[in-house]
Amino acid sequence: MTRHEALAPEETLAPEEMAERIRDSLLPLVRDAAALAAAVQRQIAGAAQGQRLLPVADRCLSSAQTLERMVEASIDDVRAQPTPAGIRRVRHDLRNPTAAVRGFAELLSEDLRSTPQLAAPIDQLLALADEALEVMDQIWEPVRTAAAAEAAAEQTAAPHRERSATSLTARILVVDDDEAIRALVVQQLRRERHDPVPASSGEEALRLLRQSDFDLVLLDLNMPGMDGEEVLKRIVSDPRLRETPVIMVSSAVDQDNVLRCIESGAIDYLLKPVKPVILRARLTSTLARKRWRDADRHYRERLELEKRKSDSLLLNILPRQTVMRLSAGEDVIADAFDDATVLFSDFVGFTRFAAALTPRQVVEALNRVFSEFDRLVVQLNVEKIKMIGDAYMAAAGVPMPRLDHAEAIADLALGMQRVLTELNPSLVAPLQMRVGIASGPVVAGVIGTHKFAYDVWGHTVNMASRHESYCEPGRIHISVETADRLRDKYVLESRGIMNIRGRGDVETFFLLGKK
Repeated sequence: MTRHEALAPEETLAPEEMAERIRDSLLPLVRDAAALAAAVQRQIAGAAQGQRLLPVADRCLSSAQTLERMVEASIDDVRAQPTPAGIRRVRHDLRNPTAAVRGFAELLSEDLRSTPQLAAPIDQLLALADEALEVMDQIWEPVRTAAAAEAAAEQTAAPHRERSATSLTARILVVDDDEAIRALVVQQLRRERHDPVPASSGEEALRLLRQSDFDLVLLDLNMPGMDGEEVLKRIVSDPRLRETPVIMVSSAVDQDNVLRCIESGAIDYLLKPVKPVILRARLTSTLARKRWRDADRHYRERLELEKRKSDSLLLNILPRQTVMRLSAGEDVIADAFDDATVLFSDFVGFTRFAAALTPRQVVEALNRVFSEFDRLVVQLNVEKIKMIGDAYMAAAGVPMPRLDHAEAIADLALGMQRVLTELNPSLVAPLQMRVGIASGPVVAGVIGTHKFAYDVWGHTVNMASRHESYCEPGRIHISVETADRLRDKYVLESRGIMNIRGRGDVETFFLLGKK
């Protein structure tokens, strides 16, 4: 028996015979398809329009290679799983990559109609995919027919049970006012293991579509009341329904009707009476395209979700403006700011604090305190630079300049001291904090390529760190430059002249609060 010969209706293949048929009839087909897909991919890679079509050609080749591997494996699978359920699973698994090969080939065919040297091998690939599907039907027909009967019996016994993800191929709405035609199409679809739902009018069809999801609609064009063209227009105009594929069905060929329906959004047109082989081919093609679009949409949604997650993570470590510049393609981000204010804080005696507690207690205490500091940073719209152990660093005036940068950091420092006072009674041990603040020019930017970070550098940064080191416990120590910017609105206390390393003798101040 050649690979083109069908089984007699009463003929049933044993697992060993099925394995031989797969090896002798199906495997040569899919090997030819894989080789042809590789040739198509090479031709497209070398063509002028190749860059645009190469991703689709790559996917077509990948699907063909997957199909070849799965068919080779299925020879042993049908021997290892001789039960009807196991054999049906093998068939189900093989049809998916076959449909994918055909779907991607059709996409290429649509784009290359004007390029005969590329269109011809793609047409051959489509023919091979169709032939592979036909051979699969021939090999698995007895098992598939039995499965359809089982599925119909199960639906009769439990009509309200939810449809499982793998029991049927597609849920199809059949809309026709003629009961005999409707019943015929429903029977044809059930033989193909689809889940048909009949509707006798356009109004009923729209009601069912709004109540439940369908993979496809077979829509009669000529119906009393609301005709098929009006139903199609309403489907296309509904945002929730417009992605549902619609194939129009009519008993008469009217070129104007066909064009009008295609222009309105139908994806295909069938003539009554619909021949099973034609219906099977159109459904295979349409559902393959839908699943490809669904998979592509799902991929794009996942990609967008991952992008949002990535952006969210970046915004946790980098300023929003910097993230936007990195996304725009800037490789080196470094900016000079003439006027900004920098804050350093540190806990007094933190080494002794940590030594007296368990690691978990230390981390929990720091997390509670620093989480409140982070909340203040967001509230005051200043930039958290980093944490190093028990040290906390923030700045205002970067990466976006602002006139009130000193006031924003002063409010942050006062808020940090207030939060620590409020939290201390509930901590495992009380903490004291020193805060140092300085104002002046800084350089800010992104450093590193692995675990990169936004940071600030310069004399002003060093002075903020020095003022924190020279600070008394529980107080906020600010530079004279910061004091000059705050003295009109804040209460300051002069500390007198101090010798600050890297600066020399200079007057410094304690920040006490707002006036």
